[in-house]
Formats: sequence, C-alpha cells, structure tokens
Amino acid sequence: MGVFVHSPSLADPTYRSSSITLRPIDLPLQIGQLRQLGVDFATLHTTLTALDAQPGSELLQQLGPKILAIHELTGRTLVHLSALDGSQYTAVPGSRSSLETLGEVVASACFAAWQLARAVADNPLEASAFAGGPPADDAVMRQARHAEAAPLLAESLTTAAHHLNLCATCCHYTASGITRDLERTASTSAGRPVPHRLSAAQYQALRSLAQGGATMQTRGRGSTMVCTPDLTVITTATFQSLDKRGLLHLDTSVPLYRGTEHHRHPRGAPRTGPSLSGQGCGHRPVRRGSNSDEGAASMTEFNPDERVLVSPRHLAGSGMSRFNDVIGPLSHLFNWRFEHNPSTGRIEIDSPCGSVFLDFEPDRRDDIWWELRHHEPYWTARFSRQTPAEALAAVTQVLPQLLGDTRHADRIPLTTNTLAQSAELNGWTVVRVGRITLFTSPDEHCHLRHERDAEVPWRFEHSLYESFDTEWSATFTRDTPERLVAQFFAHLASDEPVERAVKELPFLVQHSDSALITPVSGAAVNPHAHHAVAQAARAHAGRQPRR
Repeated sequence: MGVFVHSPSLADPTYRSSSITLRPIDLPLQIGQLRQLGVDFATLHTTLTALDAQPGSELLQQLGPKILAIHELTGRTLVHLSALDGSQYTAVPGSRSSLETLGEVVASACFAAWQLARAVADNPLEASAFAGGPPADDAVMRQARHAEAAPLLAESLTTAAHHLNLCATCCHYTASGITRDLERTASTSAGRPVPHRLSAAQYQALRSLAQGGATMQTRGRGSTMVCTPDLTVITTATFQSLDKRGLLHLDTSVPLYRGTEHHRHPRGAPRTGPSLSGQGCGHRPVRRGSNSDEGAASMTEFNPDERVLVSPRHLAGSGMSRFNDVIGPLSHLFNWRFEHNPSTGRIEIDSPCGSVFLDFEPDRRDDIWWELRHHEPYWTARFSRQTPAEALAAVTQVLPQLLGDTRHADRIPLTTNTLAQSAELNGWTVVRVGRITLFTSPDEHCHLRHERDAEVPWRFEHSLYESFDTEWSATFTRDTPERLVAQFFAHLASDEPVERAVKELPFLVQHSDSALITPVSGAAVNPHAHHAVAQAARAHAGRQPRR
C-alpha cells in the first residue's frame, strides 16, 4: 500500500525525523535547475558526438574544454544532491530514488570525464625526442601510430557520450520524480494534510462496484481476490482503502468460509459489519535467494549496486539500464529516424515509411512514458513508467517485421503463441464471461483484461499492495495487431528472470515475498540455473498441504 507522510508542514524547518532537523529549500527552484542541468548535459553530449576524432594536436585542443565542462556539471550535480539531502524533501515517499539517481549522475559524469582523459593519454602527439633517444617519427611511423590510436579514441568518445546522455536522462527523470512525489504529498497552505483523493485504480473500482457489487473469494494459496461481475479485479489494498473511507457496505448475511463469497456494494447505508482485515505488506531486508523460501537464515543482504535476477517479470520495475534495448535497435539496425529534445527529455522515433511513431515523454502528467502510434489503420499502445523494459522492447523491436522489414527476423523472433497459450505455459489463470476474458498472474498482482470490440480491447494492469511505485499499466486500442499484444504478453508472463541492479527495483518489491531475487555473481552454479532451482523450490513449497 502506498505510504504517505503527514507532517505539520513539509516546508516547516522544525520538522524532525529521527532527531534530525530538515533544512527547508526551494524545491520548485531545484526542479527547474535540475531540468536545466539535464539540458546542459544533453548539449555537451551533442557537441561531443560532433567531434572529429582524428588523432593529433587538434583533438587535444577539443578534449580539454570538454573535460573541464564535465567537471563543472559534476560539481553542479553535487550541489543539488547536497541541497536535497537532509532537506524537507527527504520526508517525502519516493525521495530516496531521486537522491540515488542523482548519485548515479555523479558517477556517470565522472566516468565520462575519465573516458575523455583516457583519450588524451591515447592521443599521439608530435614532439621532439630527447638527445640520444629514438629519432622523430617519419611519415610512415606517424601514420601507423595514428591508425593504432584511432579506434581507441573513437571507443572512448563513444562511451563518454553515452554516459553524458545517461546523465541528461537521469536529470530529467529526477526532476519529474520530485514533481510527482510532491504532488502526491501536497499540503495545504495552513500545513494540514490534504485529504486523499481517490486514485485512478480506486475510482475505477468504485465505478465497477456501483454497477453490481463484487464477490470476495479465498483462492488456492490462501490469497484473497475481489472481482466484480464484469471481471474487474480489485486488489485487497484498494478494497480496504475504499472501506476505510466508508464508501462500501458489507453484506454479512452470508458466513465467510473457504469457497463462499461475501458481497460488498457502494455505500448506500451505514455499514453493518466489520472492516476487511487485509493482507499487509511483509517487510524484510533484501535477501539473496536460496533453494527454499524457508532458508532466510542462510541468506545475506544485497548491496544497492549488486546485479540480481528477478522474477516474476511484472514485479521488476522498468529497468532504466535496459532503456537502449527499447529504442536502440530501431535506430541502429533499422535506420528509423531518431530525434531527442534535450530541454524536455522527449524522444521521437519514426519509421522510414512514416506510418509508425514511438514517443518517449517522461514529463507527462498521466505517467504514460511511452506511446506507440500507427496510421492506416489507426491504433495506439501506451505504457506507463514502471512497465518492464523487456516486454516493451519485445514490442518495439518487432515493429519493423510487422511493416515488412525482415532483415533481422532471425535475431528478433515474433512469438507464434496466442494469449491463451502463453497464459497456460506460464501458469496464468483465464476466466471468460461473455465478451470479457481476464488473465491473472499466479501471484494475482498482474492482470490482462481483454474485452472484444471495445475501444481499448487489451488492458494490462499491475500493482503490489497499491504502492504508487509498483503500479504500471499498458493499453492497446482497437485494430492493434493481436500478434503485437501476444508479443508483449509472452515476454511479460515468461518465467525467465530479468536482470536488474538492486537499486533499480521498486522499494516495496525489494522487501516483498512476492518477488524471487537471486544474485548474478557468487552463485555456485550458473546464475540462471540457480534462479531456476529457487523457483522450483518455491513452487514445491506452495504445493505443500497446510497444517
């Protein structure tokens, strides 16, 4: 469940957390300056990519100012990081992610500067030798030295440019994150917390309940599922939040036994029964996976930078380190037009034929970061911020095939499985009522709702305990090729783990028993084999009879 901090005022300098006084700073000013910092990183990236990496003294004259500029931007980043650290912003849920992202900006910027410094060292320069030493290079030797240095210089400049581009993206990401965090924890001018508005999930749940109530059922592994007659799935956390607001009515005329149902309806009369006692979020340190969920004693904690394998995929978060997997093949393998706006972080990628457009826009207020559009016929696919990059990349990389460009079809396979086949293969349940089919993941945190002939026939929704940083959605409008939806679903539902740095995982996922997290390094066997053994042990434990 999303956690909100209610303080007398987040701008109040007397606010204390763990006996530490939080310094008041101008957060809107910080947001604006971070956006400008992102623009400056992007500008430096552009000028660096435009350099002629020919060895010699001219290259040295160009590299020097670039190194100094990177150090200046690194210093500005450190100033922002120091200002935010210990400020009132650290009391806002989600602030840790923003501070860690700025820390990564510092690391990436320093690495970019080091790459340029390496280029300075590798760049052959002309000068006289000392007396009695080797003679000055002749033209042939000079040409050979330049030919040897050229690929080293090109590699250093390319790597430095990549990290500067990453810095620019992270600065915009941080600015958007701070804005989003503040909106979620906004306070009144008098310092009193604003009453919670209904989230999109809560509002949709209330609308569905108003049309016919819902049933609450206890399922196979003791989990609770709330479902309306039109197969809208309502998480227990959403259900509890509406109940706490007094918006629901409990029908206690039916006793609650395993396999029986309780009915709740939108509030029309005072409640006559107790509130639902919901499932809480199990908090524990991030642990190394073992061959059994019972083996916590043999686990050790992960470091934030440690690489891990995570399953199921829908819990792994977006994985920003996989960002290039989404857009890279389109521009590098298929020559799609690429345009980046440094001032906003927006990226536009268009197909050569002009019929498909992919936009990345991290500043959208509706949290939709990716939008894919096709013309004639017109259809749209939208993906929110935490959509796993692997499933998104599976969609973007097969777009050229759907347009007839099969040059790399052997490297980018298009699934032949239907939605139902992928669901059966990966243990998702399928329920059909009339025109609606509902696919539910084994842990019941992720759902695909397919409604034939609707304007938006396919809707993917995910949430872990209604936490804002674990919620994501993906929608495909009418006329979207079903093979494209099947491609997304096949790579989302797959039980193959995905790789992440621990700090990339949503915070509640790190501390949730729903996710299986195992190390990439340090395992006695291949990391994927180790993860598969842990998956098998968990599945076996889930089948054991409860005593």
